[in-house]
Amino acid sequence: MDEISNLYIGRLPIELVHIILSYSYCPQPQEHLDEIKDVWTSKHLLYNLYNSRFVDDYYDNLYPKEKPREMSCLIFDLRTYFARHSYYFFRNPMLRTKKQVGRYVDCLSNRPLETQINIYLGIMAADERAEFIDVYFSKEEVDELLQLSTS
Repeated sequence: MDEISNLYIGRLPIELVHIILSYSYCPQPQEHLDEIKDVWTSKHLLYNLYNSRFVDDYYDNLYPKEKPREMSCLIFDLRTYFARHSYYFFRNPMLRTKKQVGRYVDCLSNRPLETQINIYLGIMAADERAEFIDVYFSKEEVDELLQLSTS
């Protein structure tokens, strides 16, 4: 195991290795770790919910190189949600005006879909991600998917 770790760490820039090692010497608060886990869990739950809602083998066979429709639908819904909750962006101390937020959103829209999704979900707090899921999916859809994943 150490050989594999050394192989991968040896490929990283030394600056990044120092950052990674600093976390091993100075662990982060549990709330931060819980938040990271919640972002990951919410993201995968959303991918599965959108995939179950928009699965279409015919379309996927016709257009195999197209971006997954569920990701496109998810980013559309996230943008719509953020249009109603634009104040989330102002948590970033670098975004102080509406013009700065507008430029940030424009730059963000030129990034890969998965990057956009990660950023939007990362901006939201855990309760806001739960609210987003509640807005776009019924409790039955979520429960059904969770039951399928546990069985």
